[in-house]
Amino acid sequence: MTGENAAAPESAITARLLADAEEQAKRIIENAERSAAAEERKTHKEIEEIERDSRADLDARIEKIHMREVSTAKIESRRILLDAREQAVARMFADIEQGLARLREDPGTYRRSLRKLAAEAAAAIGGDEVVLKFSERDRGLVDDAFLRDLEASLGDAGAGVKFRVEFTDDDGGGGCTAASPDGRVVYDNTLRRRLERMRPEIRAMIVAELAGDEG
Repeated sequence: MTGENAAAPESAITARLLADAEEQAKRIIENAERSAAAEERKTHKEIEEIERDSRADLDARIEKIHMREVSTAKIESRRILLDAREQAVARMFADIEQGLARLREDPGTYRRSLRKLAAEAAAAIGGDEVVLKFSERDRGLVDDAFLRDLEASLGDAGAGVKFRVEFTDDDGGGGCTAASPDGRVVYDNTLRRRLERMRPEIRAMIVAELAGDEG
C-alpha cells in the first residue's frame, strides 16, 4: 500500500508535466501557425502589390505605345495630305501654264490680253514716254492700231504719252515689259513673270479650295 501511495505522487507529477508540456507545445504550435498565417498574408499582400504595380506599369507602357502609334499615324496622315495638296497645286499650276501657252493660239483673244498687259505695265511706269518691249513672236500684233487702242485704254493717263516699241528674242511666254526711257524703272509684265508674282495668291486660293473639299 505504501509503495502504491508512493507511486501516486510521481504519476501525478508526470501527468502534470506532460500536460504542461503539451500545453506549451500547443501554444508554440498556435503561435507558429499565427506567425505563418501572418507571413502568408504579408506575402500575398506583397504579391498583390507587385502585380498591381506590374499591371500599372504594363498599362502605362501599352498606353505610351498606343499614343506613339496614334501620333505616328497622325504625322503620316498629315504628310500624305500635304503631299497630295502639293501635287494638286503643282497639277493646277501646270494647267494654268498650259492655258497661258495656248492663249496665243487665238490671235484675237491674245491681242486683247496683250493690250491689257501693256496698259498695265505702262501705267506702272508713268511719265510722258514709255519703252515697251515685246517678243519678236508678237511683232505682227503690235501695229499702229494696237498702239491707238493701248492709248485709248489708258484714258487721260495715256493722252500725249509716247510709246517706243522694241522687240526682243526673250519671249517670256507672252506679254511685255515696260521701262522708263533711261531704263532705271522696269516693270516686267510678261505672262511668266506675272504668274510668278501671282503664285502665292493663286496657291493660297487652291489650298483653301482643297481644304474646303476635304472638310
